[in-house]
Parts: sequence; C-alpha cells; structure tokens
Amino acid sequence: MARILGLDLGTNSIGWALIDDVQNKIIGMGSRIFPMGVENLGEGEGREMSKNATRTGARGVRRQFFRRRLRKKILLKVKFSSNIFYNFIYINLSFIYKLFITTFTARRT
Repeated sequence: MARILGLDLGTNSIGWALIDDVQNKIIGMGSRIFPMGVENLGEGEGREMSKNATRTGARGVRRQFFRRRLRKKILLKVKFSSNIFYNFIYINLSFIYKLFITTFTARRT
C-alpha cells in the first residue's frame, strides 16, 4: 500500500492531501490559511499597506541618520588632518574679536 502526500504551498495558505495509490482513495485532506499580510487602508487600488512597511520605513530612517553621522565624522577627520579646521576657527575668532573691538569702541565714544 503506497501513500502519496500532496502539498499545495500558496502565499497565504498551505493545502495538503493524503492519497492511497493502490485504491485511488483520498485518505485525508485539509488546508491552513494564514492571516493577511497586508492592512486595507480603504477602498480603491493601491490602498493596501504591508504590516512590515512601518518597520522598513523606520529602518530606512535609522540608516539615513547613521550615514549622515558617518559623513560628518569623515568630514571632520579630513578637516583635522589637513589643518583646514584650525585655520577656519582662527579666522572666525579673529574676525569676531575685531568686530567686538570695533563695536565696543564705537559704543564708548
């Protein structure tokens, strides 16, 4: 007596049947339906959203923040290594000092 197990694998369900090959009889069958993988947001086409879409969106935002931080770190590393950053600070501080002196002396007179 040979038995054959047939499986039907779908996107939202699994179906099965057990068949006796000698007698050509179905011994058992059944199916298992999984819950929907999307949420319906209203009527019309394109109004369904995956339940995983919010996680995917949040992951994308985290990646953007990480990459932006990484670009800033790399830029600061380049500035420090090429001495551009120190020259920039010195120029800005000297300009602010001159501006402060001229404003302070203009107020006293």
